[in-house]
Amino acid sequence: MLDIKWIREHQEQVQTVAEEKGIELSVPELLRWDDQRRALLQETERLRQERNRLTPQIEALIREQEPEAAAALKDEVKQLNRRLNGLEKELEEAEHEYRRLMLLVPNRVSPDTPKGRSDLDNVEVKRVGAPPTFEHEFGM
Repeated sequence: MLDIKWIREHQEQVQTVAEEKGIELSVPELLRWDDQRRALLQETERLRQERNRLTPQIEALIREQEPEAAAALKDEVKQLNRRLNGLEKELEEAEHEYRRLMLLVPNRVSPDTPKGRSDLDNVEVKRVGAPPTFEHEFGM
């Protein structure tokens, strides 16, 4: 699998190879999903960090017997958790689409490789030995 950074730097080349191989891939769509995935991941991590920062504060307020302040922070953590749940679902979808499209990205092709859409377009360069012959036919 190619690195997304390399794909970003060589978008036209990747798109051209995909088209030559008959692969339905939109490199701009792949990059949009990657951007969305990265943004969602960043926001999710930020919210988790905020939640983790607030949790010890709630425990400290409870120990100091300040239930009103602790309740206010608990409500804030609940809101963070609700927002996190929504973002995690969006992130899961973005990850899924990103992976699906990444699996379609063709590998780089050597310049001396003949163009073709399948193995049938391959060119025999050299043959070593004779192909085996069998006395019976294989029934498939």
